[in-house]
Amino acid sequence: MLSHDAVFQSLGFELVHAEPGRATVRTLVRPDMTNSHGLCHGGYLFLLADEAFALAGNAARPGTVAASASIEFLAPAQVGQTIEATAYESLAATRRWVFDAVVTADGEVVAAFRGMSARMRS
Repeated sequence: MLSHDAVFQSLGFELVHAEPGRATVRTLVRPDMTNSHGLCHGGYLFLLADEAFALAGNAARPGTVAASASIEFLAPAQVGQTIEATAYESLAATRRWVFDAVVTADGEVVAAFRGMSARMRS
């Protein structure tokens, strides 16, 4: 899956771990990832969590995509910090699956993410 994910590769994300229903992705916050306050832009935190969510979901059920997702920003991440997102399946239904993810910066929680996946139509 990652060999076809141009966003993952272009941003220098690193896959730490993936298994059915769980995945961890990380990257280093670079200066070009900051907002006007000099903090890691929330879009990158969302994107990192979304990548972990996608990997966890597709490791369990290939051919799934996000049906919805949201994030709560709890604290800022700074340039030079390693941000890491771990996503795990928290609820399973017949045709929808809910995943939660925790995003950390140098081990401190900075965001909470929730996504729902669905299988793509063939």
